[in-house]
Amino acid sequence: MDKIAEYQILDMQNPENKISVTIKITTIGFPVDEKLEYEQEGEWYEDITKISRTYEDLDLKDEWESFQSRLLPFLSDGNLRIILDIIDENDTYYNDKYKLKTDVLSVEIKDTQQ
Repeated sequence: MDKIAEYQILDMQNPENKISVTIKITTIGFPVDEKLEYEQEGEWYEDITKISRTYEDLDLKDEWESFQSRLLPFLSDGNLRIILDIIDENDTYYNDKYKLKTDVLSVEIKDTQQ
């Protein structure tokens, strides 16, 4: 069974919800082959360490850097990846450790067994 899930991850420390990123996790086959991508300006990119945003507002620039410093460990945390795998479309997950909110935008499951 293959799965493609899209999530929006928001910074809970930014009350105006101006700081966020959309990610897509694709899992294929068993043993699982996983691909993590992020969306930037309508395109999907795989190197998650290169997520960037440009802000003219210096406060937003500082907030983005704070968000990014929490986002990368969040996405690398194996326990959290399991949680992301089991929450379903329209679910929301709050993480106090990283101060992030994750909304499931879509989940597509393909049964590949014949």
